[in-house]
Order: sequence, then C-alpha cells, then structure tokens
Amino acid sequence: MNWINSMAYHINALYGILVTIGGLVCFAIGIMRKISHKMDTIGGGLQSVLRNDIHSAYHKHIDDGYCDLASRDNVQKMYDYYKNLGGNGSVKKMVDEIKDLPTVKIDYQNH
Repeated sequence: MNWINSMAYHINALYGILVTIGGLVCFAIGIMRKISHKMDTIGGGLQSVLRNDIHSAYHKHIDDGYCDLASRDNVQKMYDYYKNLGGNGSVKKMVDEIKDLPTVKIDYQNH
C-alpha cells in the first residue's frame, strides 16, 4: 500500500508541474501577442511617417523642378524602409517621378 501512496504522490507532483508549465506557456504566449501587437503598431506608425515624408519630398522637389543626389538617395532609402514595412506601390510612382527629375536646378531664363 505504501508504493501506491508514493505513486499517487509522484503523479500529483507531475500533474502540478505540468499545470505550472502550461500556465507559464500561456502567460508567455500572452506577452508575445502583446509585443507583436505593439510591434505592428510601431511598424504601422513608422510606415505612415515614411509615407508622409516621401509625400512631402515629392511635392517639394516637383515644385523645385529638381532633386539633388543626396535628397534622391534619402528618398530612395525612405522608400526601401517603407516597402520593407509592408508599404504598397502607391508611393513608388512618387519616388519614380523624383528619380526622373534633374539633379541640378535648370535656369530656363538664362538659356
């Protein structure tokens, strides 16, 4: 009868360990979901900021009629990050138009 009590003790202990591990796993999954949601939110916010900055650069350079090389590279990097964050192709047209601009201002009045 002693071995039955010992076996029951070990089974209960094992059950308790499994329940504790299960609880810890559920807790960890909950934390991971919260972190994932926050990362999605941060990524979405950053994507919006990049889209806005590209949009602003587009209007500035289209109005100026040119885009210097440093600004062009900056716009391209912003677009690359924007795209990596899941941005769609709607901004690509603006980036392509910026790339088509001359890199120096052309003064048509003196020509």
